[in-house]
Amino acid sequence: MKRIGMNVKKREATGKRHGRALRRQGLIPAVVYGAEGPNVPVTVDEKDFRGSLRIGSANAILDLRVEGEDEETLAIIKDIQYDALGDEIHHVDFLRVKAGIPIQVTIPITATGHSEGENEGGVTEYLTREIRVECLPRDIPENVTYDVSPLVLGDSLHLKDVAPPAGVTFLDPEDTALVVVKAPRMARADIIAEEEAAAAAAAAAEEAAEGEEGETAEEGEEKAPPPAEETSS
Repeated sequence: MKRIGMNVKKREATGKRHGRALRRQGLIPAVVYGAEGPNVPVTVDEKDFRGSLRIGSANAILDLRVEGEDEETLAIIKDIQYDALGDEIHHVDFLRVKAGIPIQVTIPITATGHSEGENEGGVTEYLTREIRVECLPRDIPENVTYDVSPLVLGDSLHLKDVAPPAGVTFLDPEDTALVVVKAPRMARADIIAEEEAAAAAAAAAEEAAEGEEGETAEEGEEKAPPPAEETSS
C-alpha cells in the first residue's frame, strides 16, 4: 500500500459561499474527522491533490501535515464530492485511521487476460468494478484482480470465486457477479429477431381469429322485427 504525504491548512469559515470562494483560489474545502478526534475543517491545494490522485492516493495511506500541528495525521480519502458534470472537486473527506484498527474501504476489482469465449466470438461483460473490504490500514490493497482467461461462452465469475489478499475480508455478498461471457452479439440479435417475428405472427393470428369470430357472431344475430303499423279505429 502506498503512503503519501499531503499538506493541508486549517480554515475557520464554512458554508457554500466560502467553499466557492476557496475553489476560485485553487483550494478545495475538506474536513479531517474520525478516530474519536474532532472534525477539523481544512483546505488542500487542488493541483497537489489531483497530482496525488494520479499516483494512487485514492486508496493510499496519507500522512496529513496539518499546518500548525507538530505531528502528522494518518488518514485515508473517504469521499470526494464532484460537481454535477464530474469535473470540479467540491469537497474532500479525510478519515483518520489508527495503525492497529481495521477499517472498511472501497477498492477497485479488475480482470486480467482475455476469455476463451472471446476467441469464439463471445462478449465478456464486466459487471462489478468496485468492492468493499475490511482490513488494517497497512493491508489496504490498491486493487483486487482475477483472471478471466479460462472462461468460455456462458461462464461467469462471482466474488466467492476470488481469493482475498492476505489480511483482507470481502464485505460484499459472495454471490456478487463480477463478469459473464455472453454469446456473440450477432447470435443474440438473430435470437431476438426470431422471437420478435414469432410474437408478431402470433399477434397477427390472434387478430385474424378475433375477426372471424366477429363475422360469425354478426351472421348469427337475429334481426329485430320492424315496428308494428298503427291502425286507425
